[in-house]
Amino acid sequence: MKKLFTIILLALTLAFLAASATAAGKATTVTGYVGDDKCGAHGAQKADCVAKCVQGGAAPIMVSDKDQSVLKIDNPDAVKDHLGHHVTVTGTVDNGTIHIDSVTMVKEGK
Repeated sequence: MKKLFTIILLALTLAFLAASATAAGKATTVTGYVGDDKCGAHGAQKADCVAKCVQGGAAPIMVSDKDQSVLKIDNPDAVKDHLGHHVTVTGTVDNGTIHIDSVTMVKEGK
């Protein structure tokens, strides 16, 4: 009986760990502006300001169009050519940080 209990407990633990790992790295697509962590959401649409702040040491961030939520970017080189731009990014989100796999400029006026 003790062996059966141990096996059941082990199986439940593995199932929980698998579910946690899946939830932690959720792939998503976000449309918004690449800003910087100095000016935050309110300065994200000013490309020259964002570039200047990032050159001065600020970290790039992603500001969502949907709700103005902010995601940290763990691979800032992915957006180095898009500072202050309106983009759609696809990547993996974990605890408020996105690892960007692709960046596409948003075509304005559509």
